[in-house]
Amino acid sequence: MDIFSHSLWTGLIYRKEKKIWWPIIFSVAPDLFSNGIYVVISIFKGISFVDSTRVHLNPVGPEIIPTLYSFSHSLVFFAIAFIAVWLILKKPWWPLAAWGIHILVDIPFHSVKYFATPFLYPLSSFSIDSINWGDNNYILAINFCVLAVIYFALYITKNKRKHLVTYFNAKRKLVKR
Repeated sequence: MDIFSHSLWTGLIYRKEKKIWWPIIFSVAPDLFSNGIYVVISIFKGISFVDSTRVHLNPVGPEIIPTLYSFSHSLVFFAIAFIAVWLILKKPWWPLAAWGIHILVDIPFHSVKYFATPFLYPLSSFSIDSINWGDNNYILAINFCVLAVIYFALYITKNKRKHLVTYFNAKRKLVKR
């Protein structure tokens, strides 16, 4: 999926967290680490952002992208990092789990044509040839429609709840008098 989808789904999952930015950062970090570094380097070399993006979409592009992608989209490296942080903090740090969620979401939405997710790297080069979100506009449309409906429903229920709480608190105050 794209980084906007990753951040919006993470926002839903972690919506009750006080520091929601940590999970959102970890949910987009795998893509920023692999593809973002190449785009930044391309821009510094004088290649326009649009051109660097087009080059980066070519899976035959520079060798650094697949290597960084393999590291950042590996459940093995995620597990090592998660366990290391757990051992250091002596408790799991759940915002880091957004990285793992990112990988799990990418597995069914990346094809061999465009960065199939190497989730077992470096233990295995196995990946699943799934539906490519970049080639199928229906997937993106459905994804963003579902996100919009969920966010709208949460907004409506949150505002109704506030209104009902205010209403009942006002009624209770009237009864107590």
